[in-house]
Amino acid sequence: MTETARRENPARRALLALETLRVLTEAGPTAVQRERLLDWPGWGALAPAFSPQPKSGWLDVADRLEQSFSDRPGDLKTAADHLDTSFFTPPEIIEAMFGLLRASGFTGGSVFEPGCGSGRFMAHAPSDLAIDWTGVEIDPTAARIARVLNPKAQIITSALQDISLRAGAFDVAIGNVPFAGRGSVYDPAYGTSTSLHGYFMLRAFDAVRVGGLVLIITSRNVMDSAQMIEQAQRIGDLVGAVRLPSGAFSASGTEVVTDLVVFQKRDAQLPPDLALHDAPSAYNPYGASPRRMTITAHADPAKAGVPVSVNAYWGQHPEHVAGRMAVTGYPQSPLVVLSTDHDGDIARAMAALRGLMPALPPRSTVAPEFGDVILTDDEGRKEGSFHIADDEVHQVISGALVQLPRAPQELRSLITLRDASLALIEAESDPARSDESITPLRDLARGAYLDYADKFGALNRGALHEGAVDPETGLPALSYKRPTMGGFRQDPDYVTVLAMEEFDQEIGEAAPAPILVRRVNKTPDRATSASSATEALSIVRGEGRGLDLARIGDLIGEPDPQVVVDQLAGHIFRSPTSDDYVLAVDYLSGNVRQKLADAQRAAETDPAFSANVEALRAVMPADLGPLDIRVSLGAPWIKPAYIVKFVQEVFLGRVKVTYTAPISYWELTNESGDLSPDITLTWGTPDANPLRLLELALNGKAPVITEEVLKNGKLKKVKRPAQTMAAEAKQSAIQERFAEWVWEDAARTEAICHEYNQRFSSYVVRKPDGAHLTFPGMSEDFTLWPHQRNAIDGMVSNARFMVGHAVGAGKTTDMVAGAMTLRRFGLANKPMIAVPNHLLEQVAREAKQLYPTGKFLIAGREDLQGSGRRLFAARCATGSWDAVILTHQALVSLPVAPEVEEAWIEEKKADLRSFLQDDKASGSTGGKRGAKLIAQAIRRLDAQLAELRDNANTDKNMILFEHLGVDHISIDEVHAFKRLPIATRAEGFSSARRNAPPTSC
Repeated sequence: MTETARRENPARRALLALETLRVLTEAGPTAVQRERLLDWPGWGALAPAFSPQPKSGWLDVADRLEQSFSDRPGDLKTAADHLDTSFFTPPEIIEAMFGLLRASGFTGGSVFEPGCGSGRFMAHAPSDLAIDWTGVEIDPTAARIARVLNPKAQIITSALQDISLRAGAFDVAIGNVPFAGRGSVYDPAYGTSTSLHGYFMLRAFDAVRVGGLVLIITSRNVMDSAQMIEQAQRIGDLVGAVRLPSGAFSASGTEVVTDLVVFQKRDAQLPPDLALHDAPSAYNPYGASPRRMTITAHADPAKAGVPVSVNAYWGQHPEHVAGRMAVTGYPQSPLVVLSTDHDGDIARAMAALRGLMPALPPRSTVAPEFGDVILTDDEGRKEGSFHIADDEVHQVISGALVQLPRAPQELRSLITLRDASLALIEAESDPARSDESITPLRDLARGAYLDYADKFGALNRGALHEGAVDPETGLPALSYKRPTMGGFRQDPDYVTVLAMEEFDQEIGEAAPAPILVRRVNKTPDRATSASSATEALSIVRGEGRGLDLARIGDLIGEPDPQVVVDQLAGHIFRSPTSDDYVLAVDYLSGNVRQKLADAQRAAETDPAFSANVEALRAVMPADLGPLDIRVSLGAPWIKPAYIVKFVQEVFLGRVKVTYTAPISYWELTNESGDLSPDITLTWGTPDANPLRLLELALNGKAPVITEEVLKNGKLKKVKRPAQTMAAEAKQSAIQERFAEWVWEDAARTEAICHEYNQRFSSYVVRKPDGAHLTFPGMSEDFTLWPHQRNAIDGMVSNARFMVGHAVGAGKTTDMVAGAMTLRRFGLANKPMIAVPNHLLEQVAREAKQLYPTGKFLIAGREDLQGSGRRLFAARCATGSWDAVILTHQALVSLPVAPEVEEAWIEEKKADLRSFLQDDKASGSTGGKRGAKLIAQAIRRLDAQLAELRDNANTDKNMILFEHLGVDHISIDEVHAFKRLPIATRAEGFSSARRNAPPTSC
């Protein structure tokens, strides 16, 4: 067979590659062998050979495959399961994709390829790009080829849903994801995905850092499916796409229409319409532009085809279509992209997209490396876990099984219970699995639990101990002392075992957890219809889709979006500032006074906004008047001019008043000399001038009159009680007079009321309403109370939210279910829950019982000591966790990156300097004392910064908070963290509170 014929025959190329792989030696491939392996087209080219009854031309191929894989029949079975996803990318398209990366400024870094196949992207990467590759491939044969072709790359042979990747660890994700049009994949962290390419894209998004790029070859269904493209744009901004010509993958045995889509990952805190780059033509499905266009032209002009609806992006960017779209009339392949010059059309479309590529931002310098941390042994057993081999108990230590010399029987029983529990949880994790197949596993796990409880007692047994009393709170430190359980608490899955038991810590009663009694994880049925638009709105919000008018229209059978909007009047409002529709609960909260002003301006030109005006007026807090407002000296919203006027009218004097806001300092300068004797007698004492009393009151301080006395040969200042009480009485009189004086002038009264209402009576607190929420994965044994649903709605709807439930009202459930919901809505990637030290295991156990198939990482004090710190950090950073649960003590032991803290300090210094510059620019000389205090504050920050820099590099292995990848924190008993630094000079605040270091925040 000639070289041309070989390349035109995908099946022949596949067989040559398999034969080459079989005869390879340890010396590695020759140049010819490498070329043949690079030509591997994927199993799709051999699909006819996997038929139960291959046709005559394929019968010999089927026999050759069985013979070649006689020693590895499992590999052939895996190939048969993935025939419809195994088609690989032509080199010229790969090279064009790397051209796009170059246009973004990419010169090298960490790159992830989901579904890497035989490693074509790695093999065809430009040699001048220093790339650290990580690929995942389920097919053992393709993975072996990838390793041979790319020996320096990390190739993981596994289903993508079975591995955990460190979120944000990669600069770029690139590849050709599976094309299967049907089928589903279940991942406990993501639920059930009915689209393979959609699931692979979501995993790619999670893998790259904020600002990182995702370049994926996929079927046209991603761009042409409103649901898929909107789901993707909740995480990243669409840079652009290229629709490739039909036949671009014909050498791999498929004619499917494919697209190259490019996204840039966005910070989760930014809304979808805020891009990280200036690509004005980027398609935004949340905007007002039409979403769909219809293709009617037939591939054969003599025929009439069925119109095909596609993304309006292709009409807005025809230069990104490498050819001409046409319909075929065939249901299985309704659309084709016709091209008479494949290479030329692809090159032109890629060049057009290259001009839109955004800059790849630099990687943070705090990114850790955990390559030296061993997480599992060669067989996948977790570091620190216990196992029974050859009837002896072993523990995985430094990646190897080490036999324990004396293992108690309790440890053996717990190993048996753990293995049975993990098998049951894995089975429960798959909602599609039948009850009949799970029942034997449940019986085995329940039997192991009952056997253990009968011999050794409750899993969660222990006793509560009181420690030293906290001098500030007056409460003793609490700890829950538990038995060692034969050392089993060192096992990374020990909390999963504890969750197999319901335990009442107060009375010590134990019972099997619900998962040992019945099935607890079932997939809720997806809603297909709704009786009204408001019911559909609740369904869509519960699905985590936000305000999706298209989905609401589908549920009520209404294709016209405007009709849907009309039916939701009062439940949604169009924002005059963004022109997007928002929920009423969000629109009618926050700074409603500003929103009202915006709506009134918009209503002047568009009467449709009159409804906004009326709704905002209805919720606007009532303006407060003099009888409702208490004005006190030193209030930061009181203008210095009022103090000047007060001194002029009441003290008959002249003063200059300055207020230094950054340090909350008031300063009075007397410009009229001594006050009259009558004024001094009325408002002061012989020891306290009225102006001095006023200045002290402005700074929140009480007067203290002292005198010097001689004691033991030394002069000491002592307080004079009678004189101090007299001064305090006069200061109180000044305060009372000021509170009356501010209302004695009509213009001043109006101005003060206006200022107060603008500042303090414009905000409406968002009222949480969680009635619409659903909780997939939650055990059916739990039913949330309305106040818990509302708390979770508050968590997912606000950047900061406090749950003030009474003791026993279910705050633990709020935190766990809130973390799971944040993950499901894409609002957080790795939530953290911090709890008091003595509640760690209880909270972890309840979390596993609430979400039996949830993935929780538990970190106690011992996990953050010594070598355990890096092991914990590696597990946290590289795992896809639903929540990381640790103690308060563990949380505060994690420092932030020095450069992050340095940036925080520099920001505070800049604020202080900015105040001084603004003061000079306004022509004011400011207060001398205030300026000195600001200079002192800057010097304190400089000293703090110098110490920080001096200590920054003392420990190269230091584990920082940034290393963990955590992006949301829930703190139980948050009062322990409320001592935030504040700007005040008032008495009653400790110096620690006024000058608290950043670590206390």
